[in-house]
Parts: sequence; C-alpha cells; structure tokens
Amino acid sequence: MEKVVCAAIKFHRVDDMDNWCIYTGKRHWNALKSMWEDNIKYDKPSHIEGFMTDADRFVDRYEAAKIAIEAHQIISDDFNGKCLYSEDVW
Repeated sequence: MEKVVCAAIKFHRVDDMDNWCIYTGKRHWNALKSMWEDNIKYDKPSHIEGFMTDADRFVDRYEAAKIAIEAHQIISDDFNGKCLYSEDVW
C-alpha cells in the first residue's frame, strides 16, 4: 500500500521550462525555504503543492488525500477529506 512520505513542490525553473523540478520538506514551507536558499527562480504559475509517496511519485493534494486515507495516515481532527495538508499527517 502506497503512503505519503513528505511535502513537495513541483515547478518549472524559469531557465528550463521543459523539465519539472521537485523540492521536498517536512512541510511545504520547508521546501519553499530550501528553494529560496538555493536562489531558485521558478515559474509561479507552474508551482504545484503536493506530496511525494514511498513509490517516489509526486501527487497533488487531492490524490495525496486519497492515499493518506487509504493508508490510515490521517491524524488531524480538522481534515476536510478532499485536500491534504502536511498538518493532517504529521
């Protein structure tokens, strides 16, 4: 059974619009902070917040919610059932 393992941000760098880049972190803020520290210039419209799975797949917040529910990873009492936030799982 697939599980959500970390927050991730998928984006195109402004100097390479043909390839996707992914930064990860415990929370999306950690991934963004690493991008800023690495001076990454990214195409803001391409920015997608999601999660990485233990199958090394990037999934958006909606698919991540389905995976986390099935894997019994939800710990938040405020989980909306549709869109996953890192606070919902750790």
